[in-house]
Amino acid sequence: MYDEQRRLADRQTALYEVLRAVSAHLDPAAIAEAAVQAVSRWTGWPAVTLLLPDETGAYLTVQAAAGILSAAAGWRLASTQGVTGRAFRTARTQLVPDVGAAPDYVAGAAGVRSEMAVPLLSHQRVLGVLNVESDRPAAFQSEDVLWAESLAEAIALAMTNARRATELSILN
Repeated sequence: MYDEQRRLADRQTALYEVLRAVSAHLDPAAIAEAAVQAVSRWTGWPAVTLLLPDETGAYLTVQAAAGILSAAAGWRLASTQGVTGRAFRTARTQLVPDVGAAPDYVAGAAGVRSEMAVPLLSHQRVLGVLNVESDRPAAFQSEDVLWAESLAEAIALAMTNARRATELSILN
C-alpha cells in the first residue's frame, strides 16, 4: 500500500511540474517544447512527441520531440495517417501494444514496439496529439493511459490559456 501511495504522489508531483513548466509560456511552440521535455523527464518514457495541426487540420507537425524520437522535430504527417492521425481524427486516446499489428502505424524510429497517442482536447476541439512510444511491446498499461491523459489535459489547458492571452492582447 505504501508503494502505491508513493507512486501516486510521484505522479501528482510530475503532473504539477509539467503544468508549471508549460504554464510559463504563451507561445504554442514553446509550450510544446516545455511539455515534451517535462513529460520525458518525469515519466521516463523512451520517446515523447507533441504534434500540432496546420491551419486546415490536414497535416500534423512534430512540434517537439524527446528521447529516441528527438530527431523527429519538424516532421510532417497527414492527419489521415498513423496512430497519431487516428487520435487526432477520432479525438480518442489510441493505445497500440504492438505497432507491427497496426496497419496504420507510421514508423518514426527503428525499434519502436508500442505506441500511445493522446489527443489534446479543449472544449471538444483537438489542439494536437501527445504521442509516446516505447521499444518494448505492450509497454503502456491502463494507469499509463490515465496518466498520459492527465498530462495531455494540462498541456491543452496551457495552450488554451496562451491562445486566450494572445487574443486579449490583440484586443487591447
